[in-house]
Amino acid sequence: MRTYTRLVIAALVATSAMAVFIGSASARNLSVSNQQFRTTYRSLEFRGSLLVRCAVTLEGSFHTRTIAKVSGALIGYVTRANVKRPCASGEGFAFNGTETLNGVVLANTLPWHISYQGFAGTLPSIASVRLGLSGARFRIRDPIFGILCIATTGGARGLAFGDIRLLAGGVAESLTPSGRIRFDAESSGLCGSEGEFLAPAGDGVITLLGAATRITVTLI
Repeated sequence: MRTYTRLVIAALVATSAMAVFIGSASARNLSVSNQQFRTTYRSLEFRGSLLVRCAVTLEGSFHTRTIAKVSGALIGYVTRANVKRPCASGEGFAFNGTETLNGVVLANTLPWHISYQGFAGTLPSIASVRLGLSGARFRIRDPIFGILCIATTGGARGLAFGDIRLLAGGVAESLTPSGRIRFDAESSGLCGSEGEFLAPAGDGVITLLGAATRITVTLI
């Protein structure tokens, strides 16, 4: 009887373990509650040999509400970018076809490409989703000496990354920038060769476009 009981328990444990394994293995995709989004930064920093700090809004959409966990896959676009001026430190301008610097309208480089880069956490629970941003282009001006720099991401210039930090239930808390950027050859030599985007913890709030509704990201 004891042998039989041990065999039953062992079978139950094995079945449970297999169920967990299958559940984790089958979670090949991510699901977003809404395709259209807005990300608002109260203080996005462009940091290199200089420091410019501005309020920036990015809007765009994911191609579908189901995202395959394939590193490097193109999953969406940023279709609108706006820098609010005056900035807290220096000046910033997005290459969106409408912002003007020294009487010249900056070219439109939108849409900017969003790619899936990976996740952090242990399946089936994830703590954040890492995205890549290529084609983003800003012109920034140093607050002290008026030095002009052009910050661009993607290709040979390097890919900027951002982490969507998730709360309980997969609610997206913020999109935290955490990647390197490079300054174009058109920039002043005083800009340096590379820099990064930074933002305070909790900044970069993600919501449904045109609403205050938070977006959720879950495994399916």
